[in-house]
Amino acid sequence: MAQKYTSYDFSLLFSLSLVWSLSFIFIKVAVETMPPLAVVTLRMLIACVLFFVYMSVKTIDWRSWLPLWRVATPVALTGYVIPYMLISWSTQHVESYLPAVMIGLVPLLAMLFAHFFTDDERLNWQRALAIVCGLGGIFAFKIDHGMEMVDNHDGESHMAFAVLPLAALFLSVVSYAANIAMGRRLKGLSPTAVQGVASYIGLLIILPFMLIYESDFFTDGIQHVSLESWAATLALGTFVTVLSSIMFYVLIGRSGMIFASLVDYVIPFFGVILGYLILDETINEGTFIALPLIMVSFAIMYTQAPTTAQHINKNGGKHTDKKGHKSKQKQKPPKTGTISCQVR
Repeated sequence: MAQKYTSYDFSLLFSLSLVWSLSFIFIKVAVETMPPLAVVTLRMLIACVLFFVYMSVKTIDWRSWLPLWRVATPVALTGYVIPYMLISWSTQHVESYLPAVMIGLVPLLAMLFAHFFTDDERLNWQRALAIVCGLGGIFAFKIDHGMEMVDNHDGESHMAFAVLPLAALFLSVVSYAANIAMGRRLKGLSPTAVQGVASYIGLLIILPFMLIYESDFFTDGIQHVSLESWAATLALGTFVTVLSSIMFYVLIGRSGMIFASLVDYVIPFFGVILGYLILDETINEGTFIALPLIMVSFAIMYTQAPTTAQHINKNGGKHTDKKGHKSKQKQKPPKTGTISCQVR
């Protein structure tokens, strides 16, 4: 019997999609008067403080989390440091809805990684078509914005400049997809614990770069930061980095990983609408080509995902062998999902 989802499940899904879509608005506002490296560092610092408060409230001994540093380090790199830096830098040069749309490709690339690194999620022609459609949408974005830069600035070098931010965004998508693939090997561990340790490791990784390359921020640059940038950075550290992660795992616990993955399908729509309404961003022609292509790829991918009903044997829990004989087989409870520190 297929699982039925309640109105609360859908409310949680759309609320989470809204929060993650707003993250790109927050980043766009934050980097207007604050260096991207400073935004990422402060965002990670706020998250670490909140995780410390969480451990204090839950009376968790921080020493119990220390053994997780080996598995949390690659999670910190692929789920925090690399995508945060790439998205924050590229958002200075592109509209805020572009990373929202491109981040929707994460499940597609995760599917591609799963083909090479797992045995139970192989590619077929439908999934390959989904990947081609998704990448075609990204190509439409690149051509549209590359041509726009050439029209606005005389010189061939500016076309390359238009492509670089989009290439950085694509690399952030690859990093998030690698984070999901990596999370498949972390089953059985506490998501909160892994994410908490990864936050501290991410801060330790990014802090030296901040002190070396943006050391003057604390002396001269900080006084030029607008109130809007401070508020956006605070929102990134609290609502996006921590609160949305809690919402994500609540959604997985209630509705399963497949339903929770629908978040990535909704974010592109919210991202485009919010960018237009809040920041008065221009929706270019390439968007109307790219967005449908990406939506088609999502639809194909979702039809290829196993449903709850497919996990239950139609013979009432009995297994049918090649000769048609039925044998009793104990049903196993569905797995709760994988660790993933995807926080947009």
